[in-house]
Amino acid sequence: MGLATTQMFATIFDGISRHSPEGLWFKGYAEKQGFHKAVQWRDSGKPIPRGRKGA
Repeated sequence: MGLATTQMFATIFDGISRHSPEGLWFKGYAEKQGFHKAVQWRDSGKPIPRGRKGA
């Protein structure tokens, strides 16, 4: 695999992760609560809230 292929896969996986329900929740939570709190939540193992509590 060359550099171009690696960069292509990185772009694809970045798009998948950002536009998943989890990625959208993380982005919204980070915008409201701050990046560090969002990372703490993510790393705590707590489930991502569903519905209006989500973001």
